[in-house]
Amino acid sequence: MMTTTDTMSTTTEQPVRSGVLLGIMIGAAAGSLAALLLAPKSGKALRSGLKDKAQTLQSKGQEWLHTAKEAAGNAAQVYKEQSTRLIDKAHVVADRASEATHEAIGRTADAVAETEASAHRTIDKTADAAHHALDEAGRTLKSTS
Repeated sequence: MMTTTDTMSTTTEQPVRSGVLLGIMIGAAAGSLAALLLAPKSGKALRSGLKDKAQTLQSKGQEWLHTAKEAAGNAAQVYKEQSTRLIDKAHVVADRASEATHEAIGRTADAVAETEASAHRTIDKTADAAHHALDEAGRTLKSTS
């Protein structure tokens, strides 16, 4: 499995390699052209040599272009896969946060319901005690009268 660091170093090395490769290609072309132009040849031989070198350079250029396109396609695929993984992870985190929030709301609702039930029990006990005290007071008044 390729880590983000591995992927980043691979994709960072790609432009450096391409630049070095391009420099080598330009240097080779310039050296070949200089050798052809400075070599003592007839006009026909010189034109033929230049034509051959141009065809070779064109062929090499097409190969390098193909290689560069493949590398760009591979890099795009890696970026696509990484972004898909990051999106999937973000969905998992969002789902967990949603679940935790729902659980907290449920616990809060349960606590509110329990507090309400406890308050009703306390009110009922207080009312019963008050009724009992009033009944006792009423009996006491009847017995003294």
